[in-house]
Amino acid sequence: MIVRDQVWPASAVPLVSICCITYNHAPYIRESLDGFLMQETDFPIEILIHDDASIDGTADIVRDYAARFPALIKPICQTENQYSKGTMPNVTFNLPRVRGKYIAICEGDDYWTSPRKLQAQVAFLEANPEFSGCFHNVEVREGLRASSHKLFLAEDRRKSIALPELVMGNVIPTLSILTRARYFKSIPKWLSDMPLGDWPFHVLAAQHGPIGYIDEVFGVYRVHDGGVWSSLAQHEIYKKSIVVANAIDRHLEFKYSRAIKRRIAFWHYRAARGMIKAGVGEGLMGHLVRSLRGDAAEVPKKKVLRLMFRHGAPGLYSRLHWRWQRLNRLMRGRAERARR
Repeated sequence: MIVRDQVWPASAVPLVSICCITYNHAPYIRESLDGFLMQETDFPIEILIHDDASIDGTADIVRDYAARFPALIKPICQTENQYSKGTMPNVTFNLPRVRGKYIAICEGDDYWTSPRKLQAQVAFLEANPEFSGCFHNVEVREGLRASSHKLFLAEDRRKSIALPELVMGNVIPTLSILTRARYFKSIPKWLSDMPLGDWPFHVLAAQHGPIGYIDEVFGVYRVHDGGVWSSLAQHEIYKKSIVVANAIDRHLEFKYSRAIKRRIAFWHYRAARGMIKAGVGEGLMGHLVRSLRGDAAEVPKKKVLRLMFRHGAPGLYSRLHWRWQRLNRLMRGRAERARR
């Protein structure tokens, strides 16, 4: 039966807790909420929503839905933005309220497209106790545009994932995860200090077993200018990823440190390239230097040294580069005359 039409006793404990955070998602939040309410399940759920002091009417929409479905939707609507204070809303306000056996996550600008999503994922985890969670593919869509038919996960990513691979970077779409809630009864303090929450959340789950993959497209990941993550410049994304990778390395007591350090070195290189492209000079040399520390095969060391020289001593580099070009032209001219 569709969730919005279900009637359960007041004493019923939800099997799934949906955690949704939203901020200025007025054009999108209805699709997100409707995606929750259209789920067809044989178990009760709860919908935990945190609105982070939206100024575009998102909170009004959330309150309207909560008034219509009070047994399902449990909102917290802030008057002051918490994320800007360094607080991770899901970690601080939603996870402590979870009553379900399982946790599903979907942010207010993404949405689920299949009514079978929750039932399929719960069935997978009930049948496979060795898995800590499961995820699925999603479509990537720009703003309110029609279907792009572009999928989030490439062919080689459509498989179950274990901790050694997940520490190298997040590949799981946030709106696709379903995991066992018992792993988050006690939440590490460092998690609330992270600039992003999905990757460390998936890592914490994967400590208890692999995360299975269901080969279905059950939702839409939306890319738009107002997105906290999708609106960031590439070099800022790499900088935040480095912070999270270091925290994960410490949490796992450096068990995977060698692999993580290589990944961090590569991200330092990509951050530096992004900064050069964006014309950002502050901190550039630090990223270039650190890119050489992890012995990452993906980092072109000669190119990094050339970039360090070019941006560390631009006047000298410019003069030497001019002389090198002039010498090359002279040598090419001599070679051409010799062939005649």
